[in-house]
Amino acid sequence: MVVESISTLIGIIGLILEHRSEHTSKPHEKKKRLGLVLLVISIAGLLLTSISNYLESEELSNDIKALRFSNDTLKTQLDSSTQKLSFVVDKLKDIRAKNDSLLLVNQILREMIKTTKQDISILSAQTNRGFAQNLKSIETIGKASGTRIISRIDKDKMISILSTRKGKAFFKLCVGDREILQYAEQLKAVFKSSGWQIPDKYEYIYVNPPLEGLRVVIKKNDHFPVGLEETVKAFRAVDINHQIFYAAPNENALADYVYILVGYK
Repeated sequence: MVVESISTLIGIIGLILEHRSEHTSKPHEKKKRLGLVLLVISIAGLLLTSISNYLESEELSNDIKALRFSNDTLKTQLDSSTQKLSFVVDKLKDIRAKNDSLLLVNQILREMIKTTKQDISILSAQTNRGFAQNLKSIETIGKASGTRIISRIDKDKMISILSTRKGKAFFKLCVGDREILQYAEQLKAVFKSSGWQIPDKYEYIYVNPPLEGLRVVIKKNDHFPVGLEETVKAFRAVDINHQIFYAAPNENALADYVYILVGYK
């Protein structure tokens, strides 16, 4: 804008000087004035060139400054992004390290669980064998000492028979011998395991002469209690000494119960 204004001004000055030289009568003055115009025009041209170069250099300098500023801004953003990326990479490394540690712990736990299961299996087998041996020893000792012991095998046989028809049973014990109570407890446990209804308490009776073995008491009426036949079958299956006894009409026997009297060995 400034260059254009100066150029226009110089052109106007040149026209004025040329116009005045045309109206001058003397040739040498005219020539002199023309030379002066050319000199002014040359000086103006140089001035215009200098000004143009200066403005172009200023514009280029401003462009360079803007470019440097943009470069600095971009570098700052790049540094910030690099720092963030480095932070993310470090976090990922930490996560991977923790994940590797968790995988290692998980593997160790799996091995421990596997070993523990094997140990439990071995211990269970040893315990079962020891229990069977101890049970066999108890049964042997019981028989040798005169105590009646119902073995595990005999219990299972009785349960398989008694559970086919579940009824009610009542136990009555002869007084005077602790072995009778121990034997009655075994019998009651077998009947309960078969799903029968058994009262928790016993009745005690004094019998003279002493009663041996078991007596199944049946009240004389028009029907037998539920499970009577299965009770007799169960006793016979394991060779339990028993007798079937019918109660007299005036005896207090429970009609709906299988009435079992436990005597001495």
